[in-house]
Amino acid sequence: MRSLQWFPCTITAALVTAAGAVTVAATGVDIVHVEFFARDTSPVHKWDELVLALGLLVTGFAVDRAAAVLRLRRAAERDRLEAARQAERVDVLRATMRTVQDIVNNFLAGVQWVAIEGEGVLAPETLKLLNASIWDTTAKIKALGDLERVDEEAMAIGNGVSIDPSGAAPAVSRECEFRS
Repeated sequence: MRSLQWFPCTITAALVTAAGAVTVAATGVDIVHVEFFARDTSPVHKWDELVLALGLLVTGFAVDRAAAVLRLRRAAERDRLEAARQAERVDVLRATMRTVQDIVNNFLAGVQWVAIEGEGVLAPETLKLLNASIWDTTAKIKALGDLERVDEEAMAIGNGVSIDPSGAAPAVSRECEFRS
């Protein structure tokens, strides 16, 4: 069934050739009569039908081959355009994430300053948890800025950009000890 999709002209030419061959064999009619030399009065051979059949098959195959090459070129162009679109998405995401990185890192620096100022007021466990959250957020934001391709995943608030699960964003990359 697949060959019907890829070689329709060749199959049509083969069917027409087969019908012609059956007609010539059954009736003895000369479908194509070409006289090369008018003096030749010998019985007409069926070579002209064979040449016509071969010409039909070759033409059908050539048309199918040209169509296949065209399909392959279109598919390659589609793949190239999709790769370019994906690269553009990644570039836009990186630029956006670098801006988000700058904003969030400035905020996290302010939170660290508040944590340092709150050393005597907040419990040491709370300060460690705050510090771990700061570093976890920093690592995830950096991982988003360094993505090579954009994959989406479902999140509580809707679809979001997936962070590489292979460790691109470690849970806690560093821990800073506060003085007690």
